[in-house]
Amino acid sequence: MLQAGIVPGALPAVETDRKKIVARLEDAGWINRAVDRQGDQRGDQAVDHDVYTHPAQPDVRIVVLRRRVVTGAVARMIAKQAGWR
Repeated sequence: MLQAGIVPGALPAVETDRKKIVARLEDAGWINRAVDRQGDQRGDQAVDHDVYTHPAQPDVRIVVLRRRVVTGAVARMIAKQAGWR
């Protein structure tokens, strides 16, 4: 028996608001490595994303686009890399 509003085979809902995703990453200890909004840490190149790393997982990098809302696929990728269930 199916519950109302549940579509069989549908992907689970994920947060797509960038501010909420970033807040959750930072609360979990992820550190933004592309700090400068006008250019990256290597020089004057403009970047349209932030890269988050975690001290306990140095080999994992999570890329978050600088857009108000990210797509569901990108949000699911971020959630998977961050270990959110």
